[in-house]
Amino acid sequence: MDGGGTDWNTALLEVSDDLDSRDTRSLQYLSQAEIGNPDFEKKRDSLDIFHQLSHLKDKETVKHVRECLYLMEKFSLIRKLGLNKEELENQIKNSDTVTISPFRKALFNISKELSTAEVNRMIELSNNGLKNFSIRRLERIDESARIFELFNILEQRKDISSNDTTFLTTLFEEIHRKDLFNHLEPFTKGGLKPIGIYPVNTESPGLCIILNNEKFEDTEKFHERLGSQSDVECITKLFDNLGYKIIVKSNLRSGDIVDFVHRLKTEDHGVYTSFVFFILSHGGPRMIYGVDGLPVQISKLTEEFTASSCKTLAGKPKVFFIQACQGKKEQLIQTRASPRCLREVRSDIVPMPPVQDEPLDDVMHPNPSDFLLGFSTAPGYISYRDSRSGSFYIQSLCRQIQEKCKSHHLLDILTEVNSQVSKENILLDGGHRALTVPTQETSLTAKFYFYPELVIKHV
Repeated sequence: MDGGGTDWNTALLEVSDDLDSRDTRSLQYLSQAEIGNPDFEKKRDSLDIFHQLSHLKDKETVKHVRECLYLMEKFSLIRKLGLNKEELENQIKNSDTVTISPFRKALFNISKELSTAEVNRMIELSNNGLKNFSIRRLERIDESARIFELFNILEQRKDISSNDTTFLTTLFEEIHRKDLFNHLEPFTKGGLKPIGIYPVNTESPGLCIILNNEKFEDTEKFHERLGSQSDVECITKLFDNLGYKIIVKSNLRSGDIVDFVHRLKTEDHGVYTSFVFFILSHGGPRMIYGVDGLPVQISKLTEEFTASSCKTLAGKPKVFFIQACQGKKEQLIQTRASPRCLREVRSDIVPMPPVQDEPLDDVMHPNPSDFLLGFSTAPGYISYRDSRSGSFYIQSLCRQIQEKCKSHHLLDILTEVNSQVSKENILLDGGHRALTVPTQETSLTAKFYFYPELVIKHV
């Protein structure tokens, strides 16, 4: 306990004997508010730090050192300063005069979870991504202090603060440490976790699957999907330029679709940092059709790639684009300029009995995080394609990704796709005109850029 006759100098001397050079670096960083910016290039021992704290009253010094030791997990040394771990925890919890700011505590706790390789990678990313960032200071100090110096530099430059953790979040994304977000949660508005950026390795960014069901066995019920090959060519050209490995599957029966997806999920996707799946087919509510005319539920496909089912895609963006009707309704409009003539336009609807919609919650389960589903039309409505140039949705999607992939994240791109596709209108029998508006369902936990390193440079 805090006895009045305690010889604090002797107690601090005993504590100092049990602290090594790495502990001293930690003590310097945590004491920065009391001693000023530390010079990590100079070798110091803990007694030097205690001497610099001498301007405080004895009990204030001890209180601060106790708090530092607690964060450093030196619980046995806390007892040399008159308290046990539980008593100190209670004191810190109930005190309005803690000596270390919450943000510095968070950064220190983060530092304890980073490896030397991860720290060096963060330094490299900062040097490459920030203007006028000097790496020389960091190269001159030993490894145990580099993370503290990096945090200090970023704070001094105002690249990070308790009010703005964006750049820090970006670094954690790049080193595949989204688990560190929890330390930053108190410093985001509303207590929400910061939205970072999915790391994408541009040398091996991901796998792009294209399922193109164009010719069906029952040609009376399922018309040939003219123009779909133009979509395949457009997707292939785009994602080849983006560096993706591309697999094209054509005219699969329902069972073959399920088998293919099941085999795909068992493969090792560790080298990839994203997964994109295009489905081009006839469809209905929450389903697409195999060429045998049998339905396959969308949820049957997405659930194969959840974190628990496909561990090598856990935490990575999994994007499905579905060009298919979701029902039989048409979005009619009164007037529109330059309508498409009906003979040039086809839909992916099938003249079959209506299928009851699946509940929305069944679209993706379980562990549904990091998914995005892009639909060419709204639930219950028809989707259209040009019989020569391809579907309005896929063509617009490829065009917008091509134009904006180096500056916009995917959800922003899809908003522009919605805008462009909604301006298309089709002249129907009877003189009516219709349009289609794409929709998205997302559980992405970060922003998905195709070129994230270019974004970091402009943070």
